[in-house]
Amino acid sequence: MKPPALPAYRPRGRTVRLARESLKALKATKGRAVLMMLGVVIGIASLTVIVSIGEASKLEMLRLMSSFGFGVDALFIRTGGGRLFHRRVGSNPRNLTMEDARAIEQFEYVREVVPQQVKFRVVVVRGNRKKRTILFGVLKNWAVSRNWAVATGRFIDDADAREVRKVCVLGDTVKKKLFRQENPVGKWVRIGKTYYKVVGVMKSQGILRSGHDLDDRIFLPLTTSSKLIFRHASLSGFRVNLVSRKYLPVALKDFRTLLRKRHKLQSNEPDDFTIITSKQILDIITRQTRSLTRMLAWIAGISLFVSGVVIMNIMLVAVTERKEEIGIRRAVGATQRDILYQFLEESVFVAMMGGFLGLVLGYTLFKIISMLFVIPGLMSWKSFILATFFSTLTGLVSGVFPAWKASRLTPLEAMP
Repeated sequence: MKPPALPAYRPRGRTVRLARESLKALKATKGRAVLMMLGVVIGIASLTVIVSIGEASKLEMLRLMSSFGFGVDALFIRTGGGRLFHRRVGSNPRNLTMEDARAIEQFEYVREVVPQQVKFRVVVVRGNRKKRTILFGVLKNWAVSRNWAVATGRFIDDADAREVRKVCVLGDTVKKKLFRQENPVGKWVRIGKTYYKVVGVMKSQGILRSGHDLDDRIFLPLTTSSKLIFRHASLSGFRVNLVSRKYLPVALKDFRTLLRKRHKLQSNEPDDFTIITSKQILDIITRQTRSLTRMLAWIAGISLFVSGVVIMNIMLVAVTERKEEIGIRRAVGATQRDILYQFLEESVFVAMMGGFLGLVLGYTLFKIISMLFVIPGLMSWKSFILATFFSTLTGLVSGVFPAWKASRLTPLEAMP
């Protein structure tokens, strides 16, 4: 007669059983579990804030690049030499022309050139209300190149520029100041002694972290602004959209060579124009967030290290106190692997719970930071992945030695 067959080995069932036993053990020592979680909570919260600030900074960078008139596949050429935000003293502010723009447009890797004139602190009047704002002289392609949309009415078109019409498009902030809840399309505003008919209002673009209001502006046809506002045809600058971002390095070299030749600059003379790329904006954003990021990174690293040490020490104490439990389990058939897995699962579960709570705390802190510093308050999926990874890793690393020590106890050593 054959002996009865043994039941099949089911590792999944054993894993579930060990997980339940681990949870029971942690429930019986809630105080210790909270202490073990505390460091992980602080570390993961710091890590979450770091990642979220980084992602928010990228969004802010894209908005800032859009406000300056270029993206990753484009660049902006500004009149006057110098650096970004620092025009060189004595540089010619009227040295870029439409002829320069048309010359650059001839390169085969250039998709379009978007010229503009810009004047700050222009006073726009409507009745007894007035608003000091930024005036842009533009062509039809200005809004399209930036993916800006019109809320009501229309944007500047080719006929406006061709016929030098006295029309304008208002930013949302200017509209609210001058017209409140009234629809301004078809009505008139005054700049200096000249009246301009409002043909459209732009959709709101919001306020940047720097405090710059993207809606605080008014648009005129480029030919109209040249004739009535600036009284000259020189450009403040122009955006150059490339066919692909891969052409950016060669474009920087070609444009600089072309403009220096057109402006008849000698080899020992500095550029009388400035080419601005997305990398420069990225460097600015990086410098603004670097100090905070470093501080939080140190906090996260130290907290996770300390939490790992705390978890390991508390688990070692637990091994000593639970010798009788380990001895009984070994006596009734538990293997070394069972004991090892149980203690490892306890360590990992505590760390993962700390990671979850740290994620919640980090999200709350980031929301507060986003309101205080006016940055996009959007959480990244990277925060969830990194929180899960580092909390699990902390639990595994800190739990290996206690679990190994527990698994090495024999029933004879563990029984009282």
